[in-house]
Amino acid sequence: MSPDFLSEWTLRVDSPLEPWSTAAVAISQKILAGEEGAVENYLQFLSAGCTKDPVSLLKMAGVDLSTGEPVDRALEVFEDAIIQMENL
Repeated sequence: MSPDFLSEWTLRVDSPLEPWSTAAVAISQKILAGEEGAVENYLQFLSAGCTKDPVSLLKMAGVDLSTGEPVDRALEVFEDAIIQMENL
């Protein structure tokens, strides 16, 4: 996969689901890795409902969308999936 493709993909903001799928990847990886407090943080995030703006709520779950880290994680998962599909 070319680095140009990854750069273009990260810059796409026309999909309203992209930030949330990025957050979902970050949350699920924390939980699946057994990160201490990840489940509790996720449950706290869910129980907060609409009491704060979405970005603040996600910070409760340990996902800071103001940094590039969640996007980097999501891109790694996306790249792994493409490699697996290419190997089929």
